[in-house]
Amino acid sequence: MFLECTNYKSNYISLGVQYYTDVLPPRCRLPSKYNLCRYLEKYLRCVQEFLPFFHPATFSVGHKEPELLLAVAALGALYTYEHPKSYELYFMAKAVLAEKMRREDLQLASDVLSGQNHSAPCDLGRMQVFILLISFASWADKTVTPDALSMGSKLATLARKAGISKSDEIPLNVDWLSWIAI
Repeated sequence: MFLECTNYKSNYISLGVQYYTDVLPPRCRLPSKYNLCRYLEKYLRCVQEFLPFFHPATFSVGHKEPELLLAVAALGALYTYEHPKSYELYFMAKAVLAEKMRREDLQLASDVLSGQNHSAPCDLGRMQVFILLISFASWADKTVTPDALSMGSKLATLARKAGISKSDEIPLNVDWLSWIAI
């Protein structure tokens, strides 16, 4: 289950976060490549046991959204008792997620006002980010605990919209990676 972090993968995260630098909290910086990989691996080795919604054998840094990787790293850093860095990563993940949602809301408003039919796809990754951030806010110090409550309502809305309580329909002859995603 060792997580291999190459320059490409750390650059992928860096570039994804760089796109949102204008909304990141001041003084928040990505950790070094080594520390980022260590936090991601700590999550997969320890936290994954309690929040088992990633398939460790197919977990790929290059295929995950920056806010998801930041939330995973925040919990990994919390597990290594690196609290200042874990809070930085938490606030970065939260800021990137909020900005993405704000941009989508603007696009939705534009589509509705122009008479276009707009339906947002189910975003499992976004639900995972909310679960990770809620977990962090619940376990961290009481100053961020209110975040867990406000994010909980957003997560509930996403889960209802996605129809998460309905059983999954798995088509015949589906390849292995598609089966994992389902």
